Amino acid sequence: MSFLHNEQTRLFKEIANCIIPPTDTLPGGGNIDILTNKECDLNITRKQESHIIEFLDKTSKTSFDTLESYFEELNESKQIQILKTMESDYPDLFNSMIQIIYSGYYSNPEVLKSKHLPTKAFQPDGFNIDPFEKSSVSKVLDRGKKYRD
Repeated sequence: MSFLHNEQTRLFKEIANCIIPPTDTLPGGGNIDILTNKECDLNITRKQESHIIEFLDKTSKTSFDTLESYFEELNESKQIQILKTMESDYPDLFNSMIQIIYSGYYSNPEVLKSKHLPTKAFQPDGFNIDPFEKSSVSKVLDRGKKYRD
């Protein structure tokens, strides 16, 4: 169950599709519905929820103030114009939204499979790591405690 109401959900999907547009072989960011898709490994925190809601509210307001239209009713170039305004006016909020969308999108098994990416994290058991070689830091150890205390 999403924490967004229906209008916010539609706006979120439209923004996500604008940020990660669909292609012939891949769904867009909004097509996956990362907020409710159980296959997406995305744990939204309360802070991220508030960022999403604030971003959606500010996007709607910016869309009306700038172009007197709902964001969802704008063509792609106008939507990008609004998102560029959001990025310049609210950089931290915009970056938070980008992080959420990309994290959800690239945790979806369908996307990972289409992009030929592993569905499992490399660590802790993906790569072989050589044992620590103390001689690799011998110069630092030879300097003594001059900067460590």
